Amino acid sequence: MTMGRWPRERRTFRTASRWLIGILLSLTLCGLFLAISATQLTAPGTGQRILAQGITVLTDMDSVLTEIHADLQTEASQSEGPTTYVPGFPIEIELSTAEATAIDPETLRERILGTSAELAYQEGIGVLEDPQGEQDIDLLSPAGAIDRGLGLVTRDNYTRIAITTGVLASLATALTMLLLISMRSYASVIVLGATVTAATLPSIAGIIAVRFIFRAALTDADPFVQGLLELGLESIWLPLRNEIAFGILGVALMVLGIAVAWMTSHWPRNFSNPANHHHHAPH
Repeated sequence: MTMGRWPRERRTFRTASRWLIGILLSLTLCGLFLAISATQLTAPGTGQRILAQGITVLTDMDSVLTEIHADLQTEASQSEGPTTYVPGFPIEIELSTAEATAIDPETLRERILGTSAELAYQEGIGVLEDPQGEQDIDLLSPAGAIDRGLGLVTRDNYTRIAITTGVLASLATALTMLLLISMRSYASVIVLGATVTAATLPSIAGIIAVRFIFRAALTDADPFVQGLLELGLESIWLPLRNEIAFGILGVALMVLGIAVAWMTSHWPRNFSNPANHHHHAPH
């Protein structure tokens, strides 16, 4: 009785271990896919571009640029020193007096936003010294979430997220190998594909829900809040595209596994069975 029970318990253990590995891999992949998107969003190029767009909204740059440019021209013309600071902006931006005198509004805008985004990426969006000014942002609103999200786009956070991504990638690789070894058949590819696909579903659902909330909040938003919401909608496209791509990869693995399993199950019957071959005696 003990001998008969052992194989059954062993099979039960194998099945349970496969389920456990699959669940752990799915959770790890879910975190890994989100970490990859977070790494991309906080990378120097993309991160500073997002910060520049955020600073444009937070400082109402497009409305005050003409006034800032005029004041700069006035200060430059009256300056006796070799350099001049951009007036009326929360961050000190230094220009040579000759450059300040000749600079056009569009170039000035690019200079202000580029310098501000670079500094904010190094030290955090707090360097703007209360950039909202008179604007009141509800911390629990979608716009408040985006405003706080801008504070996460820094070089230090990029480094932390990149390290986390590497750890999750290593863990996911180890769990994938365990899953493939535990099954040792083409079914493992199908299960791996299903696991990858399952890992993307919660994130896709969550991102779509957030996009819906942002879209709904746009209806009655003032221009300031609307600018933040549009920035959020644009930024959230990157993780959504990533999750869809990973989901397609998972489906492709499932299809590949099913196709290979089907072919291997049919080839022996069609081509290896002697009954299917006709031998003709030589004339």
